[in-house]
Amino acid sequence: MKIFNLRYGFATNSSSSHSLVVFNDPSKIQGTTGAEQEFGWEHFVAHEKDEKLRYLGQMVRKSLSFLPERAAVLATSQLMGYDVSVDGYVDHQSCYVLPLTYGSVRRDRFIDEQFLADFQKYLVDSKVTILGGSDNDSSSHPLSAVAHRDVSLPIPRYESSTEWVCRKDRKIWTLFAPKSGTKVRFSFDDDVDCDRVSSPELVDLKITNWCDTGCSFCYQNSTVAGSHADSTAIIEILKALAKAKVFEVAIGGGEPTKHPAFADIISACVDNGIVPNFTTRSIEWVDQGREKEIWDNCGGIAYSVSDQTSLDGLRRLNDRLYRKKILQKNTSIPTKVSIHIPMGTITREFFERVLRYADEEEMAITLLGYKKVGRGKDKDPIDYSWWLECVQTLYDQRVHVKVGIDTHLAQEFQKQLDDEKIPHWLYRTVEGEHSCYIDCVTQHIAASSYGEQKTFLLKEASKQHWGNDNALTKEIKKAFATFRDK
Repeated sequence: MKIFNLRYGFATNSSSSHSLVVFNDPSKIQGTTGAEQEFGWEHFVAHEKDEKLRYLGQMVRKSLSFLPERAAVLATSQLMGYDVSVDGYVDHQSCYVLPLTYGSVRRDRFIDEQFLADFQKYLVDSKVTILGGSDNDSSSHPLSAVAHRDVSLPIPRYESSTEWVCRKDRKIWTLFAPKSGTKVRFSFDDDVDCDRVSSPELVDLKITNWCDTGCSFCYQNSTVAGSHADSTAIIEILKALAKAKVFEVAIGGGEPTKHPAFADIISACVDNGIVPNFTTRSIEWVDQGREKEIWDNCGGIAYSVSDQTSLDGLRRLNDRLYRKKILQKNTSIPTKVSIHIPMGTITREFFERVLRYADEEEMAITLLGYKKVGRGKDKDPIDYSWWLECVQTLYDQRVHVKVGIDTHLAQEFQKQLDDEKIPHWLYRTVEGEHSCYIDCVTQHIAASSYGEQKTFLLKEASKQHWGNDNALTKEIKKAFATFRDK
């Protein structure tokens, strides 16, 4: 088992305690589960192949619980190749979520059979044993003292997650939760040295170069003279991205909410099984009649903050969402709205003010490294070498904000992140490994939206080729391979 990358999502709690372990001498271990297929709070040992298959079978049955009970039992029995007990179960707080096939969340809700086969192969290995019991008392498992090592699978549990989708590249699995944005990339094999993939998991999608904000540091150089991308071309690109099994898009501009077909583009993403996210500095979209539809369909909304005016705009946005009961206080569900801070545009004092506001509103923050391109190349950024130390200081003061960083900032501060022993699997420093940028206005693709780099014209996105999304998918994957292998 090798974990490559984790983008933090939900945490997991459990009152049952089921663990995968590898004993130093597994030949002496005896199973104690019997044939009842009940894996709950009582101590048990699932060591033999058939015992572990019964354990997995009950997890499959739970994954099919949206079906009538008899149908779920019959479907599970067919998948597993033996009769699954109607009365059996794996305690829900220790049961793994089995991800769905890409694109099936809104339609068929199929468990991915390839993932199930790989998981089964891993689980029935003679070295792996399942120990079960309860963590509600102080008693330890009878075999806990036997020499072993614990195995921590990066697969979510039912207690903390909704539905997940997955895709496989060679021996690499990526699991993605469309409702939370949590994503984990791993392999069941230990001998995989590279986590490069054949198509992007995330695409930065520019749908317009029109913007009336006029930020002096805009690396896209967007103005009111900018153009909107043709909406039909955007839809064709989305269809192609779905065929490439892209999980999500980050929609930007310019000001994306000012695209005349913005709400339709958000809906088209969902129709193609892609989670749409967008970055904005506008609040007008909340008053145009389709705000609830946009809110329900999108994964996350980032509001860009670089001065007091924009922070006031964010407050007004949240106030309007509260008034319309789209966003509700005192709920257990974190807000979809997060904050983007372009570093190099604000002072430390203002940075602290924004983080304290984010803490009050339970909003996440993403810090963006300063890009010396577009209008940004003519402006000297404000020093922001203090950002990491400042985040740590505020955390010590109980300002507990979830802070993310973009690839550019990670590149700039690689040494500081290493000095603080931040795990490498929590961030990326190379563009184009798992994501890419598509400018729908000019119909070009590149590794990222900034910097000196090679770009490719998507010829299949032009009008004479609309409807040929298979060819466009191949074109996108071919360009992505160039970025990935550079």
